[in-house]
Formats: sequence, structure tokens, C-alpha cells
Amino acid sequence: MPVENTTVSGNEWARIVFLIERYVTPTNNMKMRFVAEDIGDPSLVEAAIDDWALIGYHAPTDAPAPTRPRELSLSQAYPNPFDRITHMRFTVPRDGPVELKVFDLSGRAVTTLASRNHPAGEYSIDWDGRDTGGRLVASGPYFLRLDFEGKIQSRAVVRIQ
Repeated sequence: MPVENTTVSGNEWARIVFLIERYVTPTNNMKMRFVAEDIGDPSLVEAAIDDWALIGYHAPTDAPAPTRPRELSLSQAYPNPFDRITHMRFTVPRDGPVELKVFDLSGRAVTTLASRNHPAGEYSIDWDGRDTGGRLVASGPYFLRLDFEGKIQSRAVVRIQ
């Protein structure tokens, strides 16, 4: 299943991030293949892959269903810094109202990622670097703030362009 195909040539490194489950169902025996090819005659192919990583994948098991989380938590966003999209996870210990917002350095709310009642459990959410109006925010530091029943968890995240 192709996940990245480009005809754009650049003289710089580019970070490409994707979630496997958006393309295929993850399994214990997946393989990743990188292909660099040029269509044309004559052609010269130059390509490199550096610092490749598989992050946050847990193989499916037949383990018993997980127990309810015992405490509120907000994971560090990844990748961080990010340019296109960043992912984070949070857990809530019991059913209740959850609010996850992004703030800039001045304390202004940039966007709301979650604002509703959630059953107890673990959740995954993405931020595409856009504000409430759909505009890309400027490069720089931002803060993720998770509020559950007055208990706060926060993490820093940096957007780069």
C-alpha cells in the first residue's frame, strides 16, 4: 500500500509522518519498503532515508480487556516539533466532561480539540496546526491543556514550518 509518492525534487530533508492504521490494519508481521525510482530516459535517482522510526505501535494480542484507567493523563505529542500534524493520547479515569485545548504563549486559546463527555478510557487525537478558523498557526511553542473535573494536565508542543 503506497503511503508517499512525489514528483517534487528538493535540496532539503523533509519529515514525513503517517499513521499506519490509516492505510492498513496493523499486524505483527508488517514490512516497510522504500522505493526510489525515476521514470524517464536517461534518469538519475538520488534518494536517502534517515532517522526512520516506528513510534507507538502495540501489536494486537488476545489479552483480556484492559482495566479502567486510574488517573488522568496526557501524553507528550509526537512528533514534536511538528510541521503537518501531531498526535497525542489522553486517558480519563471515569465518565465525565473532557476539554482539550491548544494555547499560545500569551495564554490565548488557539483551538479546541475535544470538548464533550467521554467514557473512562484512553483516547487518541490529532492536531493539524490550525486554529479555530482553519488557519495554520505560526511556527513556535504552544501548550496542550487537558481539563477533566478541574484537574489539569498540560504538555508543550512546537510547530515548525
